[in-house]
Formats: sequence, structure tokens, C-alpha cells
Amino acid sequence: MQEKAQPTASPRQQPAIFVNYRRDDCGAAAQHLAEDLQRKFGTDQVFFDRRSIEPGATWPEEIRAALAAACVVVVCIGPRWHLQQNTRTGQNRLDEPGDWVREELRAAAPPPSPVPPTQPPAPGRVLPVLLDDCSHLPDEAITLREDIRYLNQCQAIPLRSGNERDGGLSVLVAAIKQRGVPELAAALQRPMPAADLLARYRQAMVAAHGKLIPFHPDLQERLLAEVCVEVELCWDHGEHESASGRSRAADGGRGQRAGGRTGQGTLREALLEPDPEDADAAAGKPIRLLVLGEPGAGKSTLARNLVRTLAAEPEPVWLPVFVPLGQLRERELDPFAFAAHAALPHDAPAAADLARLLRERAGQGEVVFLFDGLDEADPKLVDGWLASIGALAASLPCPIALLARPIATEGRRLGTEFVVGRVQPLSATERERLIRCLLSPGGANELLDEVARSASLAGLCCNPLLLTLAAIVAEEAMVERRPIPTRRRELYEQAIRLLLRRGYGLASVSVLDPTVAMRWLQRLSLQLHEGGGELWTREQVDAAIWKVRRGSEDLDFQLKSTWATNDAFLQDVGTNAGVLGPHDGLDAWRYLHRSLREWLVAACLADGGAAEWQVRIEAWKQEVAKQRDKEGARERWGEVFAMLCGMVRAPLEVLAAVRAASPELARRALLSVEPLPVGVGLGFALEDPHVDGDLLLRLVRNWGLAATDVETVLLAKVAPDTAVERLGAILYVLDAIGKKPQRPAFFAKAGRPVERAPRVAMVEVPAGSFWMGSPPDEAERNDSEGPQRRVRVPAFSLGATAVTVPDYRCFDPQGTRRGSQGDPVVMVSWWEAYVYCWWLGEAVRLPTEAEWEYACRAGTTTPFSFGLNITPELVNYDGNYPYADGKKGEDRNRSVTVGTLPSNAWGLHEMHGNVLEWCEDWFGDYEKAPTDAAAQQTDHGSGRRVLRGGSWQSTAGRCRSAYRGGRPPGDRRASVGFRPASSSP
Repeated sequence: MQEKAQPTASPRQQPAIFVNYRRDDCGAAAQHLAEDLQRKFGTDQVFFDRRSIEPGATWPEEIRAALAAACVVVVCIGPRWHLQQNTRTGQNRLDEPGDWVREELRAAAPPPSPVPPTQPPAPGRVLPVLLDDCSHLPDEAITLREDIRYLNQCQAIPLRSGNERDGGLSVLVAAIKQRGVPELAAALQRPMPAADLLARYRQAMVAAHGKLIPFHPDLQERLLAEVCVEVELCWDHGEHESASGRSRAADGGRGQRAGGRTGQGTLREALLEPDPEDADAAAGKPIRLLVLGEPGAGKSTLARNLVRTLAAEPEPVWLPVFVPLGQLRERELDPFAFAAHAALPHDAPAAADLARLLRERAGQGEVVFLFDGLDEADPKLVDGWLASIGALAASLPCPIALLARPIATEGRRLGTEFVVGRVQPLSATERERLIRCLLSPGGANELLDEVARSASLAGLCCNPLLLTLAAIVAEEAMVERRPIPTRRRELYEQAIRLLLRRGYGLASVSVLDPTVAMRWLQRLSLQLHEGGGELWTREQVDAAIWKVRRGSEDLDFQLKSTWATNDAFLQDVGTNAGVLGPHDGLDAWRYLHRSLREWLVAACLADGGAAEWQVRIEAWKQEVAKQRDKEGARERWGEVFAMLCGMVRAPLEVLAAVRAASPELARRALLSVEPLPVGVGLGFALEDPHVDGDLLLRLVRNWGLAATDVETVLLAKVAPDTAVERLGAILYVLDAIGKKPQRPAFFAKAGRPVERAPRVAMVEVPAGSFWMGSPPDEAERNDSEGPQRRVRVPAFSLGATAVTVPDYRCFDPQGTRRGSQGDPVVMVSWWEAYVYCWWLGEAVRLPTEAEWEYACRAGTTTPFSFGLNITPELVNYDGNYPYADGKKGEDRNRSVTVGTLPSNAWGLHEMHGNVLEWCEDWFGDYEKAPTDAAAQQTDHGSGRRVLRGGSWQSTAGRCRSAYRGGRPPGDRRASVGFRPASSSP
């Protein structure tokens, strides 16, 4: 699979095309132009100082040598080209003999002719390019400068960064071919060798994905590799999931384990470094990964960084194909054609050859596909594209990753099953590293101190986008001695205002009127958002502006009095602010980040008052009600309404309207609102039966509520008719904030006196230590079972069997629980098991994961407490799927009465199979787990509580002592029960 051939050396020692520019005038635009020319002619044929001079080289010598060898000098002239002054002397730079831009122009000038030419002169090697608003070369710039006056006699090429860029670039390319670069022109006429095409492709991928989104001026020249932090994925261990998020075998059910690694790891590990012991990997099956992450979680950055890394490897093995779905408008999804055109946008024949070559390599399994931004795609096209991606996965032996926000996959399925990976919050280490990359040492220390003091700011800074915004806003706030914002909506607002005042990228230029520009961007964003899509032509943006102008005399007057024309407004905002503009050299306009648009839309609705947002929510509700939500209303409006709740004075009115359309979205929006009065906020949350203890605790902490107030509100909700799961949520929050109630009083208030609690048979488990997890050579091992570590376990007691149906009915007689008298109770959530255990006794609880495995092993080190293998006579599992080389056996297809199968050496029954059992821990890596048998109390982003032991539905391998599973704590399944534990005095 390794590409053996290397790109051929250029016949020219120095580049044929030299790009001259003034950094303070048009640095970013000149860089984009140089990259366009490099994609057209090859990186080695274009000299651009910031990219072409190696570190440590003597740059004056490099520039002189490049100028002497260049066949063409492209002179980039922007609106301020002739106005730049030396900050030390105050003199115009063009008047200074030592100014390098002037020196380069003098060196490029044609020699003066002593006699009139007898033949038409050959075209000179200087090509002036007028960028954006610079419609001509000002006379005052050259009147007194004889040595560069010739520029006024050169026909300049206008080149805009908007929808006219392609036309202007084509004229420039044709002029370059005409001006003494015959070998380049000839090379473009003949087919390029496959090795050269692939080399050009990789160069283009590195150039396209090596830069940052320029939120921060100081980072424009930094490469993505310099500031890219490692954001890990957590994917379901051995579990296939569809795009709708439903698992085929998530509860230890039938079927083989999915390919790939398990637990947590990087995107590269997930896609390209599968577990060698995995059955699918051994069979050569490639990975299909659905990567889900909230806004700003770093999905696109992960994908772009992987593309850049693979393309830049000195001995490349993989060809990355990156497809940003939000930039596509075609109904037919052809990733090969898209990738080839992106790499060679102005060379259609070579792009067609490259597309064929990529398709051939994909057939050989040498391509890795990354489809980014499913949530940004045109909703009308998404289902067709998902079918195409599914067909691609079924027909090609290539790894595939599809990246999206979670809401984009609701109700949708892929054509084949994908493993679901969820982007994890930034770790404290990576968060600090990114802050130190973004800020000076002093500024970084100050922001880190603020993060340590503010729980809400620390939560925001676990998101890479929000952390970046916090850094750029904090930088100015520190200078002005203002507080650093600690809420998401404040960060977005201040970041946008900062971009309007200071600009982005290399520029530091304010728009003409930031206040008016903000108003206009809000209304324009609403107009564009309603129409859908992520990319718009300049004509579409102009049409949206006219629609806003016709609908508001006030905004129409403000635009005319400030900018005069639509074009002037777009040029000012697109060039100087960058919030909305023609980024990345595209011929269409987009927002610097989708989240900025969503904030602007929410702010527009908030400014319009209840009449404005009520109409929008009702319209959205009607869209959601349509079959399969064909217009993509959830993806388009979900985050907008979540932000809106934090912007209005009566957020409960918005939340109630949103809840009527989508209870799930209302729960998510609660986390974004400003702190509410304790009774009002928690009261609203508790009206939703699906608000669990974890969400309640996050609300309490996000809102900074006093523990005493929370105690009063939550205990008032305890009554005999309170659902068991709600009792568990209330107890969980009270315990977490240090207000755990008196056990008899709590359960008496709940109508479940402790005197009714049954006596459950418990087994004394002796203290000791053991190697937790599985060794690397254990068959059917998951990576989440390692690395093995020594764990010390204090003495404790554990239920001899799982809790039975009759014992549980003593606590919850109204609950519908399957099974007869001796069957283990199932269909219980983690919250119900959690509160039931405390009802049994003051010290009774769910076992920790370490306690469970220690008790299950009962002193053994083999895969099972019964030895190297099991049979259905020892364990209740699906006998059709034996372990290792074992024989098939009976499949009972149901649970058995507890205590009927043999116990382990310590007298514990059905620790293997029968039903999976809840543990106290959140599911997480062993590297983060304690070694004293305590529970992992921090959810590292998995959103799952640990399940152990396998079940009657499981394969034999999933009944091993070390096997780990996990499900969301609110799940109820026919294969999941629990057994109680208690600490010894």
C-alpha cells in the first residue's frame, strides 16, 4: 500500500514565479493567491517568502536569487499599498530606497530601451494584480518614483476574493503562461505522471489543512500542527451503532464484536491502527467510524490534522480524501472528483486524471475517507449522501469516518453499520497547552488562574472553540482590566465584537461602524439561516441584503449612510472582520465558524422580542412534526434556540415553547441559560421525567446554586407518588452537594419505610489485591480491559445473587418488572438500582467496578472463575457463540432463577452471564482509574455507567471476568440487573 515513487525534481533550480507584496497591505490575500498558483503550477515553481525561505537561511540572498531566476513577478497591490509608512520615521515606505518591496520592483523592471523598438515588444515579466477594492494603481504612488514608474504602464489584472476570483485567476494564469515560462506551459499540456499527480495532491492537502481558522491575529502564521491539541474519542467498545445511535449489540447481545480499538484513543488510532486481536481486523475489514461531537468540540480540526499528517509523511501509506459536506451542492456525492478539484481547482484535465487515480487507489484499499460536517450539509441532500457513503463503505476496502454534531444523526441510518466515537472534552493538560499556545506567558497564567477559580469557565474551556474564543477575548479584557466572560453567549458576543473592531488574520482593521455592522450581521444571518445551507454565492448574499433592506427602513438607512452600497458593506465586513466572508479561497461566502452564525441568529431573535421568537419556534415545531424532518429543522435551529434561552429575560417561556417541540433540546438548552432562581429553574427541570440526576447536578453547579436552597427544593419533590428514578436523581444530587438526608426520614417521606426493606443474602469478601483487567494475550480481549494494574481491595460484602423480582417489588410495587419469583429483576435503570441499594441499608450501595471483578475472580487469574472456559451448564449465555475453541451448547434465551447455577469459590452465584450488573463507576480508561478499589466518579465523556458480567444474550467471551460494558444510566434492558454491596465496618 505504500507509495514507492517520489516526485520528480524540478528542472529549474529557482521558482519561475515570484510573488511580490506588502504584508501590511494585503499579506493574507497574497498568501491565498500564492497558494492558488502553487496548486496550479506546483509548489516548487512559486516563490512566496514566508513559505519558500527555509528557517536560518539568509533571506536577502534568497530573495535576490529568486528574483534573478524568476520568469514572472506577480505584484500584489491592495487598497493601502501606497499608504504604508515606516513606524519609526513616519516616511512613506515607497520613498525609502532600502524598502524591500521597492527593491524587488526595481530588480524586476525591464531594462530601458535606448532606441524605439522596430517590433512589438515582448510582454514584460511584471504582472500587477489589483486585489479586491484596489481598482487602479494610484498615480500619487509612483509620480515621484522614476524607478518604479513603469508599473503605471503595465496592464493590471483585477482579482477579487469573492465569486469573481476564479475568472481573475484564470486571466492571471494565462498571462503567466505567455510570459516566458514555456516549460510550465508545455508541462500543463501533457498528462502528468501518477507519481507527480499524487505528489501535487499531497502538497495541496498539506497547504489546505496546515493553517488555523484565523480567530487570533498572532496565529495566522502558525501551523495547525503547532497548536493542535490531542482531543480523544471515546467509542463504544465492541459495539456497532447505526447513525441513529441505536446499538445492535450494546447490552452484550449476539453477534461478533465490531472491528477497531475500544475505549478511548485518537482519530488515527480508531481508523488506521485497529486492534490486531480483533476478529474484523484479522479478517482485513476496514473501520467505519461515526464521530459525534458538540459545536466547537474539535471534530473538523481532528479530521484536518489527520489529513495534513497523512499527506506530509515522508513515506506515505495512506491517501486522505477530505470532503466538507457543507461545501457541496451537488446531489451526486463523488468524493474523488471533489478532492481532485480541491487540489487542482484550475486544471480540469489534471483534476480528472487525479480523480481516476484516487478511485483506483481506493479500490486497492489505500485511501482513507473523512466526510466532515454532516450537520452543515443541505438537509435535502443528506439522506442521499448517507446512502452514497453506505454504498462506498460496502464496495471499497477503505477506512471511513463521518463527522457530525449528534443532532444531525437523529432518525437517520447509514447503509452499513458504523462504530460510534464521541469527541471527548479537552483534558486539563491539553487545555493548558492550548492556552499557552494562544497567549503570552503572563496572559496564559492569568487565564489559567481564572479557569481554576470559575467552574463555569473551566467547563467552557473543555471545548476547543470556546477555549480559543476565551483566549482572544481574555487578551483584551486583561489589558482593559475587565472580567473575563464565563458564559458561552458572552464569549460569542465579545469575540464577534472584537473581530468587528480589530479584524482577524494578519489585518488589524476595524469595520467602518462596528455597532451598525453587528445589527446588520444579526438580521442578515437570520435571513441566510432561514434559507438553509452553509455556503452562499456573493449574489445570494446580496439578494439577502436587499430583502433585509426592503423589510426595514432603519437598516436600509444605516447601510446607505455608512457604506453607501451593498458591495462596500460586504467588502468591509468580509475583508476586515471575517465573521462572514469568502474564506479559504472559496468562490462562495461562509461564516468563520457556524457557531458564530447561530449566535447572531439567536441575538436577532432576542432583540426582536417574544413576537419574533414565538413565530420562529412555532414554525420550527411544524417543521419537526413533518415526517422524518425532511427540511433538517433540528440541525438548523437546535443550537440557535439553545443560545436564545440564555439571551432573554423570560427564558422559561422560550424553554416551554422549545420543550413542546423537542423535550431533548429543552434539556440541552437548560444548561445554557443564565442562572435562574433555584425554585424556578429546578422546578422547570423536574417537570421533565427524563431529567436525571447527572443533568440536575450539572444545572446546580452551572447556576452556582446554594446547597441549602437546593436541598429545600429537592426534598419538597419527594412524595409517595414520586417515581423511583426521580428519587434516585434527588438522592444523587443531595449526596453530591453534601446534603444527603437522613435515610429513615427520606424513605418515609417517599412512602417506602425502611422497615419494609427485605433481608438480602450477602457474602463476606475478604480483603486482598489482584491484577485488574485482562492480559494482552487473552482471547477476545478489549483494549478497555487494560492495561492491567494492581488494585488493593478492602474487605466488603456483596449480594450472593442478583436482586430478585419479589425483593425489588417491595420497593417499587407499581413498577412493571419482568420475571417470576426467583428471577433476577431486570429493566432497572442505574438510578433505580442506586436508590434501592440505600433503601436496603445505610451502608448498602452498588459495588465499584474493581470490587465486582475482584469478587468475580475469587482469587483466579483465568478468563473465568471456573477456569479457561465455560459451558452452558456453568453459565447462562448464548451457547451458539462459545469462547475460544469451546463447543456450542444450549441457548436458554432467557434468564434463570438466581442461585440455580454453580457459585464461584467465594459463594457468589451467576457472576458470569444471566444478567449484566450495574456498578457504581462511570465508564472510563483504566489509566485514569484509582488503584484502591474506589469508583471512577468522573464521567470523562462516555456518558455511561459500567456494566459487568455478561448476560443470557451474550457471547461466552462477554462473560469473562475482565469484560467491561457500559450504558447510559437511564437505560433499561431485559438483560440488565444488579446486586448490592456494602463496606465492612
